[in-house]
Amino acid sequence: MEKPPPLVYIKGQVSGSGVTVRASLSGPPTAIHAATDTGSPTQADFATLLVVTLMIPGLASAGDAGKGCSFQGTWFGVQSPEDARLTGWMVTVAGQSSNGGTNNLEYPGYDTTLGGAFPAAVRLSTLRGAWQRTGGNTFAYTMTGIAVDANNLPVWFGKLTGNITLSSDCATETITGRLDVFVPGMTGYESPFDGTPVVTAPLPEHYGRRVYLDLP
Repeated sequence: MEKPPPLVYIKGQVSGSGVTVRASLSGPPTAIHAATDTGSPTQADFATLLVVTLMIPGLASAGDAGKGCSFQGTWFGVQSPEDARLTGWMVTVAGQSSNGGTNNLEYPGYDTTLGGAFPAAVRLSTLRGAWQRTGGNTFAYTMTGIAVDANNLPVWFGKLTGNITLSSDCATETITGRLDVFVPGMTGYESPFDGTPVVTAPLPEHYGRRVYLDLP
C-alpha cells in the first residue's frame, strides 16, 4: 500500500500592500489543496491559504561528463532515478543549440482548481518556456501555463522556475524549483512577467527519465 502524500503547509495573504507567505515542507507532496474564504480569489484580499499539497509538474534535461549530454528529447516523470513508475507528466525539450532552447510540459492529471481555490478552472494549458545550460550537466528552466474556465477565459497563471541536475549516464534528472501563481484582474498580482505572485510554493525534489528509441 502506498503511503499518503505528505503535506506542504502554506499560509499566505494578499492585500493591497503585498504578499506574505510562510511554508514548511515535510516531504514530496503529490497534489494541491488550498482553502480560501467564500469570496472570489480575484478579490483584493485573497484569504489565507492553508493546507497545500503540491502536485509537481516536471521538467526535462540530459546528461553529465565534460560538456554535458544533449538536452533535447522527451522526458517522463518517474518515482525516482531507480524506480521507473510514471508519475503523470511529460516534457518535450527543443533547441538548435546545446546551451539553450524551449521546453513544453504536459500534465493531463493536474488539479486545475488547486484543491478548490479556483473552482471555475477546468483545464490547464501546456506549460511552455525556456531552458539554459548552467554547467556541464546542470540547467535552469522557466515555464508558464494558463488555467481556463469552461468559456476558455483565464482563471489563473502558473510559472515554474528552478534547476535540474543530470545523471552521469544522461538517462535521469533531478529537479528542484518553485511554483508561482498569478490571478488575472488582481492589480499587481496578475502577470507572470512583472507581477507579484499571489502565492509561491516550493517544489520538492522530483525526477524524470529520458525516452530512448526502442529498435525493432
